[in-house]
Amino acid sequence: MSPRLKAAACCLASALLFLPAFVTSRSGAQGRDAAVTRQAWTLDEAVAALSLQPRDAYLQYVVLQLARRAGRFDEIEPRVRRLVGSEVDMRAERRRGVDLFSLFTGALAVQESLQL
Repeated sequence: MSPRLKAAACCLASALLFLPAFVTSRSGAQGRDAAVTRQAWTLDEAVAALSLQPRDAYLQYVVLQLARRAGRFDEIEPRVRRLVGSEVDMRAERRRGVDLFSLFTGALAVQESLQL
């Protein structure tokens, strides 16, 4: 094989390898956009998910970002604050669950030893 023929074959093979990188098909691009939009959350869906799991930091972030993008941040932000609650509320909830009598008397150990 002559050097010119080898060079031409090499150029042709390179062009065929890199051609898909430069040419995008319209159906492929539309298919990717449709797949992304089917998986993306709307603001209402994210708020509904946050109402089910209010302490999920990722959902809080998603809701606030979607609200900012939709121009509804001032409307959504107080709702998120009410759902999340404050640190004082969390402390009060933990404090209500403490039973000091059971903690210091060893009642659980007695129950376990008696298998009640």
